[in-house]
Amino acid sequence: MKIIKITWKGLIGKNGEICESCRKTYLNIESALIKLEPVISNLGMRVVFEKKDLSEENFGKDFISSNRVFIDGEPIEDILNLKVGKIAYCKVCKNLECRTIIDMDKETNEIPEKYILAAIFTKIKERF
Repeated sequence: MKIIKITWKGLIGKNGEICESCRKTYLNIESALIKLEPVISNLGMRVVFEKKDLSEENFGKDFISSNRVFIDGEPIEDILNLKVGKIAYCKVCKNLECRTIIDMDKETNEIPEKYILAAIFTKIKERF
């Protein structure tokens, strides 16, 4: 059985609170995986989902590493040829800049489900 590994990396505060854009991205991943489960299993594949917490200390040093999704180790923005931006966002982030995704002229601080699905299908296509 072939495995597709999805890794999410997001900011988790000292008290367990989570940045709103990171939380939305995480929920978008869960929703995408529920929808994909029957399709992927029919292709003889299985998804492994890994959650990596980013500490406040590491976030302060490198905000661009937060709220990232990797499919088989490749960043979603590389798979889909998206740009990365930044925006001041929330109290969990301590008003530091949060990472955004830019598709054409549309910028979002969460990774939408449609991008997650598109990236997974792109990686599946590469295997066949």
